[in-house]
Amino acid sequence: MYLLTLPENRLERKNRVAGWVNVHLDKQSRKELHELSAQLKDKGITCVYGSDLDIDAVNLVATDLKVSQCAFREYRRFNVGRNHGAKAGHVKMVLEKVIEQWKKNTEIPIRGGDSWISVDRRLLQGVAKLVAKPETTLLVTDATTATLIVHAKPEALVMNGTGLKPGRIYKVASPNT
Repeated sequence: MYLLTLPENRLERKNRVAGWVNVHLDKQSRKELHELSAQLKDKGITCVYGSDLDIDAVNLVATDLKVSQCAFREYRRFNVGRNHGAKAGHVKMVLEKVIEQWKKNTEIPIRGGDSWISVDRRLLQGVAKLVAKPETTLLVTDATTATLIVHAKPEALVMNGTGLKPGRIYKVASPNT
């Protein structure tokens, strides 16, 4: 499986965090996605997967690669709840607090959003099924979600620049690799 991390969106360029809202691709993001798609043309990808919130990007990449596409809710990014659009530094502080709480109880949600158990059941288990498929697939997602998929631990949500980078392609053999 390949992971294609989306280029930064307009919120991220303003140092803000996107929640469960479709942040439409701007001209710059579309151009970057076309360039990334071109790098994947000879990889044998049979289907492009992604979140229903990233449907614009999933459509663009699948069209470029001339393959089918599947957008599902289970591939949605971590739900930051009421923190959508908030400054990244604020969201990091909120996440650090809830990550500490998850050490005792993984069912505690971020206010209006995901708990660790909910993101594990939805995203990580969904990706595990995708990785298990015999064909070569591509998952289009944001860099934070890609980092979360690769590391499969709560701390991946606050890796401060040490996680996967936006606008890149990564090959993943299985989660945690």
